[in-house]
Amino acid sequence: MQEYENLAVTLDGDVLRIAIDRPDALNAVNAPLHTELAEVFDDAYDADARVVVLTGNGDAFSAGGDVNWMKESVEEPESSSRPPARARRSSRASSTSRSR
Repeated sequence: MQEYENLAVTLDGDVLRIAIDRPDALNAVNAPLHTELAEVFDDAYDADARVVVLTGNGDAFSAGGDVNWMKESVEEPESSSRPPARARRSSRASSTSRSR
């Protein structure tokens, strides 16, 4: 299982616990977190997890989208951190190429 900057991931038997770990921002989703969320479910599949528990560290599960990141994306679209295309396609590709 790979290491993540914005997620705390633990596997206990066949239960994978994914905790969004941006408590200072109420776990708001920015570009790096968006990318990691796309990747972590591929890891869950590879780990043969039967159950995934998605939670948030700190006082909130998630405040939703990071408004500062959204504002930056609108004001400076070329310089804002946009998730790579691979991450945006990850869930679609895995659902069509894999079957259990």
